[in-house]
Amino acid sequence: MTAEATHRRRWAILGVLCLSLALTGIDVTILTVAIPELISQLGADAGDIQWTIDAYSITFAGLVVAMGAISDRYGRRRVLLIGLVVFGATSGVAAFSHSPGQLIVARGLMGLAAAMILPGTLSILTVVFEPDERGRAIGIWAGVAGLGFILGPPVGGLLLSYFWWGSVLLINVPVVLVTLVATRAIVPESRAPIGHPIDVGGALLSIIGLTALVYGFIEAPEVGWTDIEVILSFALAAATLTGFTFWELRMAEPMLDVRLFRLATFTVPALVISISMFVLFGLEYLLPQYLQFVQDLQPAAVGLVLVPVSITWSLAALVADGIVRKVGERLVMSAALVVLAGGLVTSLLISTGPSIWIVVLGSSVAGVGMGLATTPATNLIVSSLPVSKAGVGSAINDVTREAGGAIGVAIIGSLLSMWYSAQLSSSVADLPAGTAAEASNNVGGALSVAEELGGPAGEQLAAAAQSAFVSGYRFTVLASSVVVAALALVTWIRLGRGRLAQPAL
Repeated sequence: MTAEATHRRRWAILGVLCLSLALTGIDVTILTVAIPELISQLGADAGDIQWTIDAYSITFAGLVVAMGAISDRYGRRRVLLIGLVVFGATSGVAAFSHSPGQLIVARGLMGLAAAMILPGTLSILTVVFEPDERGRAIGIWAGVAGLGFILGPPVGGLLLSYFWWGSVLLINVPVVLVTLVATRAIVPESRAPIGHPIDVGGALLSIIGLTALVYGFIEAPEVGWTDIEVILSFALAAATLTGFTFWELRMAEPMLDVRLFRLATFTVPALVISISMFVLFGLEYLLPQYLQFVQDLQPAAVGLVLVPVSITWSLAALVADGIVRKVGERLVMSAALVVLAGGLVTSLLISTGPSIWIVVLGSSVAGVGMGLATTPATNLIVSSLPVSKAGVGSAINDVTREAGGAIGVAIIGSLLSMWYSAQLSSSVADLPAGTAAEASNNVGGALSVAEELGGPAGEQLAAAAQSAFVSGYRFTVLASSVVVAALALVTWIRLGRGRLAQPAL
């Protein structure tokens, strides 16, 4: 394809790339509405559920930078196409899993495929669009990224109204086929002028470190923070992530040039994306459970309740570049984080009574903050590197998203589990040990036990479990809002005035 033809088709190319992007984003959250089915049909406990979500994000985050370098070297379109094929195949395998373990492994392989897909969606964009249009194109990309994450529950809820839980994964197959045909038809091939060596050691260290860190946070609420496995897990995470830093410093072509973190224009936007996704993934993990187990909504209704946030996020992302051009990244990102914190604080008003309007309001406000914060942050990260390293630049942006999200599910999920178990302890004290453990593990288990008990005892246990879950949800939301507000202050202090992003060379 000639340069002229590519330029003429650039918006169509962006559309195809965004389809791939939305596919990988939707699968981060689409399983959250299927949690009751995973508990009842696969026998999954709270730890299994967290691993099902995080297996995808961990392999994604651990491999996406390496895959960005591979795509720069061997062809961004080629790696994207291979990733789509693998994604479709592993989605089909995951849909027919018969145990939590099988599903977790399949989700991990889906994360590998997503790591192959995502770098190309942004790196090809940066090559196809000239600097004067690149900010707008990245704004659309960021909006679709947000839309993908948030559309997971609505799409999943709609499918679960008619089909079994595996349909939320099997739907990927026809979408992949359409995307493959469109990508081959109009997306041009591109690669770096000089191939960059693949940092295998860095990729392995990052995966081991992230996995160990997430393992510790997921297992600690169940076995205790002083358990030897948990202590060793955190020790391994600290050792490998420290080793990763030193490894990258000595590499001539590192997977992630940690020296970039000396630049405020790189570190601050990376923090903004990581912590925003930390909060988003964590709350997207909890909200469907609240709506189904406490508000007693069906999956389709859960999806509808979560639709507004996708709209506000996408609209905010679309207008973000225009606002940044007028007032600069510092003001936009700082104000956006304050808005995000405000949306979180609104969620403190939820209760076991009718609270759907609070969820809609709080998540919609948070969506505005997410769209306005992550779009300029993405542009700053990409502009920190030359176009010749567009794949790596895209991958660094992606790893901040996925690592933040994986850790968010682990920490926020663990905080809620600890709070929930502590609040429910007196209500299950008189139950047999096995039954008490099932009820204390998660609110879905408690409601199943309550149904088996029946009568006033069952009603009391159900009410206590729902109240404990709401209390834990408020606690995690409050903690998250404090972190986001602190980040807003850091962003205001550390970033300079005016327009900071410069066109990559």
